[in-house]
Order: sequence, then structure tokens, then C-alpha cells
Amino acid sequence: MFSNLDRHAQQIQALGISLLCLAAALSVIHSFKLKNVVTGFDLIIFLMIILSFVASVLNQQQYVGIYTFIFLTTYLSIMLLCRVMSDEEIMFCVVLAILMTLAVVTITYLGVLWQTLQPGNPNRWSDRFEPFDMHPDLTGYVYGGFIAVMLFSKLPTGRFNVPLKVGAIAVCAMVSLAASARAGLVALLGILAIHAVRSITLQGKNTKYVIFAAFVVAVLAFVFEDRIIGYLTEILELDSSSRGVESGGTGRLEIWQRGLSLIGDRTWELYIGSGLRSSEEAVLGFFTESSYISICIDSGIIAFTLFVGYLVWLVFTLHLQEGRSNDRFGRMVFYCIVFAMLQSIFNRYLLAIGNPFSLIVLIFTSKIAVNQAVARRIAVTRSRAALWNLKMRHLHPAS
Repeated sequence: MFSNLDRHAQQIQALGISLLCLAAALSVIHSFKLKNVVTGFDLIIFLMIILSFVASVLNQQQYVGIYTFIFLTTYLSIMLLCRVMSDEEIMFCVVLAILMTLAVVTITYLGVLWQTLQPGNPNRWSDRFEPFDMHPDLTGYVYGGFIAVMLFSKLPTGRFNVPLKVGAIAVCAMVSLAASARAGLVALLGILAIHAVRSITLQGKNTKYVIFAAFVVAVLAFVFEDRIIGYLTEILELDSSSRGVESGGTGRLEIWQRGLSLIGDRTWELYIGSGLRSSEEAVLGFFTESSYISICIDSGIIAFTLFVGYLVWLVFTLHLQEGRSNDRFGRMVFYCIVFAMLQSIFNRYLLAIGNPFSLIVLIFTSKIAVNQAVARRIAVTRSRAALWNLKMRHLHPAS
């Protein structure tokens, strides 16, 4: 929550990583069983870290080397936590952290938030909502991601579950709107559309609620069409000369072309990258405005293909899995990863450790990879046991 305060960003982020490392150490001390598996996702992350260390040496970039070491320490802590904590424990900790964050933001900024959402502000661009100095684009990623978590998680609050969820989602939606974070809102619409389609095709128990909600939204959109379109056009600056629909995504098309040209003109860096965080504006002279371009610059085309390919495969696997089992944690991870991948087309936060939701995505992905690895190991063990029993019965048939 405080990780982007201008004066104390580095100290706050260092404190956050230190607490994560302490949590990992304590969890190992108090755990009797550690799931001893190495997943494909672990190997991809380690490959990116090794390539980053190599690139930092070749380019003599001390900052890249320091950040890579911090990233390694962070991911090792996440690995340990994901091997000793259950799905329910991780979900509970993440939800609790989100609720605490929203409580503090609401108490601190409620007046400013409400004022920012009012129409008629001639300085909409400069007055975009930035809770605790968090950049508006990052605000949309973080609080939009919080909505994905809250929508598909189970709160341990009994009869207060629904009102608490509705209140948390409402605050997150207000923050995203006030920040005019259009990429986050587009990603949210994306996961809601996917959820509606999956609910109908998979015939889940919430299908009737999804259909009813879609009907209500359609009716409201038809009745209040002019007001809704007018308000969203102003709050999201869709008619702005610099941020409007004709601006190429606030100039992103030109920025993406510049990033792709940089990648295409590389030699050895095309394959191993120039190191984690080497795609920063301070290094390149421009923002990449896309996680996919950033990852390709940082880690090279091979690691980029493996990383993105793994996420696509994971999403596809989780989609198929829901058709066979009612895995609430897997469902939540599915929508969080889809949200992160959609939003990251327009922003550069998909692989990071300096903001809350990037950490959450890294933890969720690592945990679900462990779950799948353990499930495969159990399936192989059972298969071997069944084959052994069959062989024994064949060699020693009953009399």
C-alpha cells in the first residue's frame, strides 16, 4: 500500500521483502512437512534470474545485479511459503491484506476519492486519483486485481460475506474509476465476460445469478444510456486529444513500435536479455508501456516465450480443471492471472515484486504450480502401485 511513496519507496519495499523473508523462515521452522517439488514455473523463473545475472556482468550494470539478487531472495521466500501453506491459508492472508488496505485507503482518502469522481473537473488528467503516490496506471492494476480476488475468493466472515464483498469491490471500482485507469477497467470487463461465458458453458451453480446480473446491467444501460456514456466519457477522458480513443492508446502504439524496434535491433541481448529491470525508463529513455515488451527486453526472447507460454498453458489447464472439480482456489487464480495478462498488454507490471498485486500473482502462480506438481506425483505413485499390484497378482495368482 505504501510501496510508492516518493520519499520512502525503497525503504517500504525493502521492509515488505524483509517481512516476506521472515514469514518464509518462520513457516519452515513451524512446518513438519515441506512439499519437495520443483515446478516448471520455478525453472523458468530461475532461468530468467540466471540470465539476468549474466547480462548484468556483461553490461556491468550494478543496479540490475542488485535487483536480481533481491528478486531471487523474494522468489525463494515465495517458494517456501507455497510449500508449507495451504490454499486456504494463502487465500485468507491475501484477502485480509486487501481488506486492511481498503480500510486504510478509505479512511485516508474518502473525501478526495469522492471529489475526484465528480464530473466537471477541468484538470482531470492532473487530478487523477493516486493513493499514497501510486501511479494511476499501477493503481488500476492493483485495485482491479483486488476486485478479481474478492469476486472469486471465499471470505471467512459467515453471514457478512456478501456485504463485505460488495463493499470491498465497490471501493476498488471507485478507486479504479477515480484513477481513470482504463487498462485495468478493460481487463475487468474481460474477466467478467469470460466468467459469464464460462458460467453458462460449464453450467455452474452461479449461472442463474450471472444471467440475472447481465439482464439488470443491460436494462440499466438501456434506460440510462446517455448519462452513463457521458459520465464515462468524461471520467475516462475518451474525448481528450492526448488520451482519447484516437490517440493510439495515449501514444502506446508508437511506444510499442519503438520497443519492438529496440528488440529487433539487438544482438546477443535478443536471446538472453539485458537483465531484470533493464527496461526501466531511466535506462531506455522511454516507457515500454507493455509487460510483454519489458519481459522480452529484460530476459530475452527464449525466457519470454517460456514464461508467457507457461501462463497461457496454466490458464488453459485451470479452465479444464474447473469442468472436473469445484476448486475455488484454482478458480480465483484463473481469473487473477487472466486479469494480469490482459492488463499487462497496456502496462508493465506482470513480472514484478514492488507492488501488492504483482506479488499476489507471483504467489498464486507458484502455489498452483506446486499443487499441480504434487497432484501429478500422487497420480504417478498410484499408477505405479496399481501396476505393481497387477504384476504381483499375475505372478502369484490366488489359489
